[in-house]
Amino acid sequence: MFNEAGLSDKSRKGIHLGLTADTRFSERFGVGAELLYSQQGDNRSDGILTGGFQNEFKIDYITIPILAKLILANDLIYILAYSLVLLLMHNK
Repeated sequence: MFNEAGLSDKSRKGIHLGLTADTRFSERFGVGAELLYSQQGDNRSDGILTGGFQNEFKIDYITIPILAKLILANDLIYILAYSLVLLLMHNK
């Protein structure tokens, strides 16, 4: 889609999917982990102001959150989280 200055900006359509695992070591303590994959990005172009350019960014994320769960009461769960993020970038 072009705006009044002749700039085009389109978001990348991609997927977001993941796996999750959860285990308890006792009644009050458990650990969970996830493996998430997400496609994101942007496509920009300008045909009027700068004589034409096109810039496409494709960014793929792999995220691995690790959750420590402490069950304090029946309805009270304390979660401590750590996340590792891997970034895969493609630039055209």
